[in-house]
Amino acid sequence: MACLLEVSSLRYTRRLLLATLLLFSACDFLPSEQLPVMEFSGSTMGTYYRVVVIDNTDHFTTALAHSLFTQTSFQKALDSLLDRILSSMSTYQVDSEISRFNRLQSSSCQTILPDFAKVVSLALTISQQSEGYFNPLLNPLTTRWGFDSQDLPVILPSSDEIAQLLELTTLDALSIDLEGKKLCKSKPVQLDLSAIAKGYTVDEISRLLIQMGANDFLVDIGGEVRVLGNNARQQSWRLAIETPDGSSSIQEVVQLSGHAIATSGDYRNYFTHDGRHYSHLIDPKTGSPINHSVASVSVIADTTARADAWATALIAMGELNAKRIAGSEELAVMMIFRENEVSTSTESVDGANPNRFRTWTSEAFKPFIAIKD
Repeated sequence: MACLLEVSSLRYTRRLLLATLLLFSACDFLPSEQLPVMEFSGSTMGTYYRVVVIDNTDHFTTALAHSLFTQTSFQKALDSLLDRILSSMSTYQVDSEISRFNRLQSSSCQTILPDFAKVVSLALTISQQSEGYFNPLLNPLTTRWGFDSQDLPVILPSSDEIAQLLELTTLDALSIDLEGKKLCKSKPVQLDLSAIAKGYTVDEISRLLIQMGANDFLVDIGGEVRVLGNNARQQSWRLAIETPDGSSSIQEVVQLSGHAIATSGDYRNYFTHDGRHYSHLIDPKTGSPINHSVASVSVIADTTARADAWATALIAMGELNAKRIAGSEELAVMMIFRENEVSTSTESVDGANPNRFRTWTSEAFKPFIAIKD
């Protein structure tokens, strides 16, 4: 049986794609009854946001909570939340916490607020767990490779330039004091939390919805998605992971309730120079764009921030390391590979896919794959 897709329009920018990509849809079989929904959408962090809430008394904690949850009340709370996080982690706001920290001289400290502290702390934790493949200090390299600019001539960095910039990506230059609420730097490093901040914001919106009594909802910012409960057709939410060829075709459908998913891919933000493809995803070990057969990585986790960061880390490290760490960390991961690239794996190829992509899923990911009818 074919499913009907309600696919959101995706508005991509170069900045958005420094994080992760996920095409999502409500792909569900149609029972006799569909509950009403309340939808909210807009722009934030250089991309779109979309919130879908099941608008039914039985799907809130109490009848009073449902009566108080209106378009106006939630939109006001949502706008306040987004402003709060942007004022903390937006590198485009000159007076944000992260911008002020990036302007600090070496051997300096800055008092930080809870949002910033939580995200930096999680980023450093995942950096350690991923053996340094998640690195929030790559902004100088990303900029030098030209992914922060548009329509400028391509001038590749020299090996000496890359080596110098790698000196500004060492995470031991950062130290955080959660009790004292301070973040310090020993070198003139620059933070960029784009690979985790959208996920964290999705989590905060989800927390707001729960506080306001909602039991069934979907929150999406630029492809970072978290769901709770069931959808309007009273089924688990179904989300589609796109084939990494820019065609917007679907590679896999997962079924979630109470989880988050994020995908990182190398196929939308890139440039070609002298016949070579250069992805926006930087390998923290080499300082150069990734160059391997992994085209995209999807991660399902309990929070969107974790899914967001891990998807970025796993695609940076390549197939063998990603499989090893996905196993040791018990991560729910699906990787999609280009078949024409060299690989040591023996996964089968989807014969229906003319681009001959193949997939690998960790044991923790398999229970989320939607049953195909």
